Amino acid sequence: MASYKKYNRALHQKFGYRATWSPGTPLKIGDVGEIDNDGVFRPVGTLDGMGITGADVRAGSQLENMEFTSNKGVSIATKAKGQAPAVGTHLTEAEAGFSINFSSDSAIVFRASQPSEDIIVNTGNIGQQILEKFNAGSWDKNYMVITSLVHAEAATIIISGDKGGQIDISASGKAQVADSDLANADVSLDVKFSNKVSEKIVGAKGLTPLYRVHGIKKRFLLNGKFVARSVNDLSDADKANLQEKHVFEHYEFVAED
Repeated sequence: MASYKKYNRALHQKFGYRATWSPGTPLKIGDVGEIDNDGVFRPVGTLDGMGITGADVRAGSQLENMEFTSNKGVSIATKAKGQAPAVGTHLTEAEAGFSINFSSDSAIVFRASQPSEDIIVNTGNIGQQILEKFNAGSWDKNYMVITSLVHAEAATIIISGDKGGQIDISASGKAQVADSDLANADVSLDVKFSNKVSEKIVGAKGLTPLYRVHGIKKRFLLNGKFVARSVNDLSDADKANLQEKHVFEHYEFVAED
């Protein structure tokens, strides 16, 4: 799980979200689960299925395209159709595409185009229902709820498995490519060659690669306090809702070695 921990930490530092693992795992807003010892969210049910009702979901808030490349260990070369391929690549002269080389393990290429976010905005109400169940012994204190979920129209996520990793990707129908085409829903991407790559999701549509969770956090002799992340991105009405005192608290990300 070393690759996941580095991946999770890197994307959290860049975007402020947890990273879905494995990257292609489908998640839904309102999923309930546990964060295991490796930091991976493991679903066990849903709010509705566990008797928590009335979640107010603000769906489809548009975000800017998300791009991340490890500072070290990644080289991305583009190739135009008709251009002679570089030595060592597996793209033909007739193909446009990308050749990505890795000089370190767990190096990351992450692209998500036209991302949107679903958010549960009435977390105070949801949290109160959960606390009542918890006090009645019918809610596990370790359960977390996905209260913010990022959807990507198209995404490419590549993680190297070792030094010397390489992946060659062709782009059908393109005469030449730009970096943005690594996650372009209108471009068909195909892996022509891959070596020493631990994770590769190329041009996938409809991924949910990033999320945030909330969960119960008890404080000795005190009521819990609700902590909102990215509150400045919310509407005034949402801010008022999120700034109330509740016992349903945001679990901050803890960097893992």
